[in-house]
Amino acid sequence: RLPEAEAELRQIVSTCRKVFGKEHPDTLISRSNLAATLAEEGKYAEAEKENRAVLALRQEVLGAEHPDTLLSRNNLAAALQELERHAEAVREYRAVLAVRQRVLGPEHLDTLDCRNNLATALNDQGKHAEAEKEHRTVLELRQQVLGARHPDVFLSCFNLALCLEAQSKLDEALPCMRRAQAGFQKLLGANHPHAQFAVESVQRIEAEMKP
Repeated sequence: RLPEAEAELRQIVSTCRKVFGKEHPDTLISRSNLAATLAEEGKYAEAEKENRAVLALRQEVLGAEHPDTLLSRNNLAAALQELERHAEAVREYRAVLAVRQRVLGPEHLDTLDCRNNLATALNDQGKHAEAEKEHRTVLELRQQVLGARHPDVFLSCFNLALCLEAQSKLDEALPCMRRAQAGFQKLLGANHPHAQFAVESVQRIEAEMKP
């Protein structure tokens, strides 16, 4: 019920501004939640505008390397990616990744999430070989940190398979996508959107492989 959520969040933001001020953490959290809801509604241009405003304030109040600032920058990149402004999204993801690798370390889950997002943006940009390299690294690290049966591992398999498919590496893409399908079905259930999309992707790749 996203329109209702948006309306409630707008009221919360308005109240927080009056009571706490525009730079208070609670105000910025509310605005960040509003931006996320706008993105869920597909209002990506509005989400971009809201994320930029929150980012600017968080940089000023918290500093460029604070986790909340990095989260806002990551969310901005996601909105840009949905708007198909892939070069801008890649630039933002790279900036977030550089800080997270230095501050949190290469194996931290937030670092790996950002690296996954970067790889997806690179693939959307048409830089499939670079994206493949990133996805393989994320998959390897996620397996080491989370274990072979974690949902994030299967998500990496799914993303890598799409990247391989984009390069017509179908013999590699198919087993990777099948692994994602089996993992999603077992952990999330056959009716989960991830599982259903994986089934469709397996069928599509199989059809592409037919002479």
